[in-house]
Amino acid sequence: MGNLSFNSRMHRIVVVVVIFVLLGVLAFLGWHRFMQWHEDRVDSAVLQERQKQEQKREQIEQKQVLDWLEEKSGGRKSEELSESRMREVFGEPVLSDSPGMESRSTSCRRLERKIEAFFAYLDKKRDVGSRDSGQKKKSYDVFEQILADLIAKPPLINDETRDLVSLMRNQAHFFRTLNKQRVELVLEILQSEKDVVEPAMADFYDYYVYKQCCRQSSKDCISEESLYRYAGFFLHTLSGKSYLMRRHPVVRTLIRYYSVLILDLANEKGLNRHGIDIRPHIKLVLNDVVAQENLIFQQRYIRQLRDLQEKYRF
Repeated sequence: MGNLSFNSRMHRIVVVVVIFVLLGVLAFLGWHRFMQWHEDRVDSAVLQERQKQEQKREQIEQKQVLDWLEEKSGGRKSEELSESRMREVFGEPVLSDSPGMESRSTSCRRLERKIEAFFAYLDKKRDVGSRDSGQKKKSYDVFEQILADLIAKPPLINDETRDLVSLMRNQAHFFRTLNKQRVELVLEILQSEKDVVEPAMADFYDYYVYKQCCRQSSKDCISEESLYRYAGFFLHTLSGKSYLMRRHPVVRTLIRYYSVLILDLANEKGLNRHGIDIRPHIKLVLNDVVAQENLIFQQRYIRQLRDLQEKYRF
């Protein structure tokens, strides 16, 4: 009986010791995890604060640069664009109103006249239609067919990288849709008429996007969905970005700028079904605009992009 009682007491002592050891281990593990969690929280808070400070400093520096640029070059227009050159191409010597920010005083008929004059100028300068079919065509008819083909066969936005075939087809989108002759024609016009590309793009944006073809049921007007798809292509896809990198810096900047304006309109009307985040694109385009000192409407672009930064609060 004595041995049994002794063994029982020893067993209880061992159990108590084991329990205390387990409690000690659990307490240590809990303390270690708590300290690790606390350190992570502190590191995260420090990182967030550092990012906020860096973002704030970057915004201040960017504002200083833009203010300096606006003071330095405000109201400047390209010396290369004389009144006689504007009259030759657009039928009037006045530069376009602020693109995407114009007052409603610019009439639809005035925009139509300027666009008609632009195509008449192209007709006089080159045989646009013969490049496509071998037959003489008006340049506006060629433009109308280009629009129709691009609208009928839009590029991929989110699915271009699902497989190699999709990526390759997206990269060759314009050649597949328009054929080599028409692509070369467009590139030639962009190169040979580069001094008037900017006001021409302003007029086209004002008429086809801002004024929506003056709300006419014109067959050549572009739907908001098609505009959004091509804006998304240029801003959001590898193929679109690659295409723009091969263009002249001014053309690249202008296409990105108008794509941002179109994406903003898509957000307002609930058409951004691919969920493209406009904020990084606003910042990138603003940097591009600042870098292009020979833009005619540079200050207007800067003001518009600043307004978008305020609108999307970043």
